[in-house]
Amino acid sequence: MNTCLAVFLSSTSTRMFADKLRSQGVWCRIVPTPPEAGVGCGKSVEFSSCDLTKAKRIISSSRGSFAGLFEKRIIAGRAYYARIG
Repeated sequence: MNTCLAVFLSSTSTRMFADKLRSQGVWCRIVPTPPEAGVGCGKSVEFSSCDLTKAKRIISSSRGSFAGLFEKRIIAGRAYYARIG
């Protein structure tokens, strides 16, 4: 499964975003923010890339401290993160 990460500047915004995703039936989990992101409160929300459109809609309609979207790519067994928003 390809995944994306939504990074926020506060843990409150991170939890609120995860709750909103779950309320729409989207699988997600709170994970440590990777160092490659270079921003955030230390926690991010991971979700399936299939749900990226829903996630973007939630982000655009909320007032949370959004810092960026990243796509997780596995290359030769190692995780890399590319900024996508």
